[in-house]
Amino acid sequence: SQQRLTEMQTTRWEKQQPMGIGWKTLEIGDSQCVYHGGADPGYVSYLIAEPKQRLGVILMTNAAPSPERIESLGNDIMLELLTT
Repeated sequence: SQQRLTEMQTTRWEKQQPMGIGWKTLEIGDSQCVYHGGADPGYVSYLIAEPKQRLGVILMTNAAPSPERIESLGNDIMLELLTT
């Protein structure tokens, strides 16, 4: 049914299961962000967005830093954007 499809596509901002339609959710300050990242040998990418304020950060590299470092950098940049 249409109701069932809508329920499956609705992102829920729950701390217990921070995921919706392949996007993970993250609170930065008072803002609700969505993010997703990935890596293959020699490549790392990360995207974080704050939909209500129409802000986003995309990082892509062909170096080999750890995905966690790129995620942390993206989150730090988003925090800076949200607080300035």
